[in-house]
Amino acid sequence: MQIKLKRTQSQRHSIDALLALLTLSASACASAQSGIYESLLIGVDHRTGAITAAYHEVSGGNGGPLFSCIFGLKGKVNDSIFTVGFPGQPERSTGVVRFSEHEAKHTVFIRLKDSQPGCTQATPVDFLGGDHFEQSQKKNWHAVSIVVKQRTYFHDAPDAKRRRKSYLVYGDCVGILEIRGEWKKVEFLSGNRAVIGWVNGPDVQSI
Repeated sequence: MQIKLKRTQSQRHSIDALLALLTLSASACASAQSGIYESLLIGVDHRTGAITAAYHEVSGGNGGPLFSCIFGLKGKVNDSIFTVGFPGQPERSTGVVRFSEHEAKHTVFIRLKDSQPGCTQATPVDFLGGDHFEQSQKKNWHAVSIVVKQRTYFHDAPDAKRRRKSYLVYGDCVGILEIRGEWKKVEFLSGNRAVIGWVNGPDVQSI
C-alpha cells in the first residue's frame, strides 16, 4: 500500500523559500573569495563563513603631511552589513559589503556608513557613496589582520629563537595562512614582492 502525502500551499512556499535561500548562500560563498582587491585585502574562511578584510592606503610625504587610511571589516558570507573599525579601538561603524562574480572576475562593493580616519585625505575612493574593487590576485588566506604593535618581527618558524631581521610596523595589513598556538603564519605584500613568515599572534589582529 502506498501512502501519498500532499503538501499544503504554505509548505510549498516554505520549501521554495528555503531552496532560494540555499541558492543565494551558495552563490555568496562562490563569489566571496580571498585575495587582493586593489588596496583591499580579503580573507574568507569557508569552514566558518567568516570574512575579514583590511584597507590600507597612504599618500603624501616627501616633505609634506602624510595621510593614511587604514581600517578593517568583518562579517559573514551571507551578511550584507559588515562591522567596520580598527583592531583594539572601541569605535565601531558599519558598511554595506556585496560580493559578485561576472565572467570569472570577482569584485566587491563597499559603502561605509561613516568616514574612517584619514581616508578623505589619503584616497580618492568614495567610501560613503560606495565603490567597487576588482580582484587582481587570488590568495589562500583564511583571514586578514592588521599590525597593532609598533614593530613585530618575522620568524622562520613559530619559535622566538628563529627571529629574522625583517619586521612589520603598525598599520601593515597581512593575510593569515596558518595559526599555531600563539603564532600566526602571515603573508605581507610589499610592492610586487610577497614576504611570508611567522609573527607573534597578538601583534596582528582583526576587528
